[in-house]
Amino acid sequence: MCRTDIVKLLLEHNCDSNICNAQNESPLYISSKFGHADIVKLLLEHSCDPNICNDNKIASLLVAFMNGHIDIVKLLLEFKCDPNIRNNKKESTLFIASSKGCVDTVKLLLEYKCDPKICNYRNISPLCAAIENGNSDIVRLLLEHSSNIMNCYSNDEYPLLIASGKGYTDIVRLLLEHNCDPHVSNNRNESPLYIASKNGHIEIVRLLLEKNCNPNTSNNANVTPLIAASEHGYSGIVRLFITEIIKPFFEQLSDPYISIDDDEPSASIASRWWDRSHILASDIKILWHLQPSEHNYAQIVKLLLEHDCDPNTHNVKNESALFGASKNGHTDIVELLLKHKCDPNICNDKKESPLFIASMSDQTETKQLLLDQFIHLNICNDENDLGLCLLFDSMPSEHSYTRIVKLLLEYNCDPTICNDNNESALFIACTKGHTDIVELLLKCYCDPTICNNRNESVLFIASKEGHTDIVKLLLKENCDPNICNNKHESPLFLASKDGHPDIVKLLLEHNCDPNICNYKKESPLFIASTWSWLRFVRSVPHRSFTSRRCNRNYTEIVKLLLEHNCDPNKCNAKDESALFGASKNGHTDIVELLLKHKCDVNIFNDKNESPLFIASTYSITEIIKPFFEQLSDPYISIDDDEPSASIASRWWDRSHILASDFKILWHLQPSEHNYAQIVKLLLEHDCDPNTHNVKNESALFGASKNGHTDIVELLLKHKCDPNICNDKKESPLFIASMSDQTETIQLLLDQFIHLNILNDENDLGLCSLFDSMPSEHSYTRIVKLLLEYNCDPTICNDNNESALSMASRKGRTDIEKLLLKHNCDVE
Repeated sequence: MCRTDIVKLLLEHNCDSNICNAQNESPLYISSKFGHADIVKLLLEHSCDPNICNDNKIASLLVAFMNGHIDIVKLLLEFKCDPNIRNNKKESTLFIASSKGCVDTVKLLLEYKCDPKICNYRNISPLCAAIENGNSDIVRLLLEHSSNIMNCYSNDEYPLLIASGKGYTDIVRLLLEHNCDPHVSNNRNESPLYIASKNGHIEIVRLLLEKNCNPNTSNNANVTPLIAASEHGYSGIVRLFITEIIKPFFEQLSDPYISIDDDEPSASIASRWWDRSHILASDIKILWHLQPSEHNYAQIVKLLLEHDCDPNTHNVKNESALFGASKNGHTDIVELLLKHKCDPNICNDKKESPLFIASMSDQTETKQLLLDQFIHLNICNDENDLGLCLLFDSMPSEHSYTRIVKLLLEYNCDPTICNDNNESALFIACTKGHTDIVELLLKCYCDPTICNNRNESVLFIASKEGHTDIVKLLLKENCDPNICNNKHESPLFLASKDGHPDIVKLLLEHNCDPNICNYKKESPLFIASTWSWLRFVRSVPHRSFTSRRCNRNYTEIVKLLLEHNCDPNKCNAKDESALFGASKNGHTDIVELLLKHKCDVNIFNDKNESPLFIASTYSITEIIKPFFEQLSDPYISIDDDEPSASIASRWWDRSHILASDFKILWHLQPSEHNYAQIVKLLLEHDCDPNTHNVKNESALFGASKNGHTDIVELLLKHKCDPNICNDKKESPLFIASMSDQTETIQLLLDQFIHLNILNDENDLGLCSLFDSMPSEHSYTRIVKLLLEYNCDPTICNDNNESALSMASRKGRTDIEKLLLKHNCDVE
């Protein structure tokens, strides 16, 4: 009996066809979803409710459409299904069909009186959805069925605005044919004409001009369609507008009393136009087909000024004509405006003067003209930045603005003014590495002792950025090398952290205290000894480097610090010494240097871990993992307090960049050889090999866990106790068995070792081995080895499971045979 017959039989026996499952899906819903048209028809004929929705408010009609079953859609509509039912986003079937471009479905739904005015939760109508996707056929269908042509959604985005912005000429034509208002605007006061002009859609601009759209209407920023098209370089649209607007304006401008519109004198028009067109005259490089030069614009400005245009008017950003001309270096126009008494001290809404903006743009001639006026040199912007300060902050490091600085200083510009961050021109020049400008400012008695809001001195920032020549200059000026920032980091600390040995040497020669620690109690020696590739890349992302050079730099810094009586036993807030950090990061050369300077090998951190422990238990996985997570982005935060999980989640999506650099990765990380050398050095300097951390894990335990055979061998030669267990009562042998470390197990078994030590769950290593191993992998060789050394196979865990029962459960026939040969009890 087929499925349809069963359904028919059940319905004939009065089975309730409207009972729903746990997701509130009715039999009709499921049949519609999977395209069972015969069953759908049967259910409808037996009065099954077609309007029942599931938990997401999806009805049978919508699910049939979404799965492409148009025959079922038609069937449901024939049985009077409500065509206007909406899902939990208030989207009707018509809305979704319109947005997906399904013309036939839209036509079908409209034939069954589906309401085209129903909008979704964002107030987007089917018409807007169809326009977004540029489907003119659907737009035509909806308009023919009286769709709401003035419907809008967030930010007042009307259908005509959407079509004008996206360049859908046919749709714009259709909307206008159906009497759509061409003068509508969004909440930024942008009209369809403005949006079409801004996006370069010339045919739409023509259509809108034919509908008498006003080309003089400005948006909230006082920008007209002409200016918008000009700014984006759409010369065809500009030419179109000029034909309509500018040309007749200039034809009649010669007589200030000729009326153009409603008897308004052209002089008045000039004044009215000035606040919109002065930026055009000063800034825009595309005007009509003549492609005018600065000379053309100068002529236009001259004409306007001769007709009594006010030269001091400004736009909504408070930018005057002089500001615009100064910004773009139009010297002829600047000269004209100044001759007509244009105020050179008018600032924009960011308090930036024409001189300020000219300085930013490297306009030397313009600045000279402005400086010759009665001008306020020391006007600061709304961030309290003097032009002199912001000039250095914005310029590229390879480009010098020396001549501009010299010019400003000759006109008595105050170099001591600081911005809101209390950063002076000298501070910013030091940051950017402009040695010649620093020298100029120091000659002008610029104070080198002023610190910014973070208490960073100019010497601090030059040391941090690695500008050796500037550091030399500042130290000659007797800058205090011991001033620390608000994290208590000295210039020496930062130079040591970022690997600048030349600067470290200079600072130490000028009596910089090598024992000043930061707020984490980290000394310059500690930070240089614990350098890592991850921190190096994060701190100095734009520096080129090689592993050899970087290692040499930090080794040299450590040597310099030790030669200048830096305390080698000073610890950070976690009680980690420089020797601990160097041992952890595999820096053999630095470990050797520290040991020569009598660094205490038995200082423990707050987890009771010694340098020997941390060197023995290193894991290449733990070293590489953060490198992969963070190296991919050079702009990553260098806040050491940020959790690595947070950093990883933010930057993981960029880690694919590492693919191209994969070959260098292995040159960047210390190998087992490095750590074996460090362990050997520490043991030769009487380091206690039997100390352990707070988890009672010894150095031998960590080395056994990670399979460092060389280190295990070294530790055992130095009388390391192989029977010390961790706080879970797991011995080095136990943990080596869990990690499939056969060579390590062999080394341990050759010692006087307790084979049958149980962990805190009463598991023998032999038992737990089978319980943890994957079924497809055999540990036969380890079991055989343990049994050869008389490991007791009869010991059971807390669940009374022996090694034999576990091997049976895992299907390890080969291991079962081995255990039975060693008289393992089958009971």
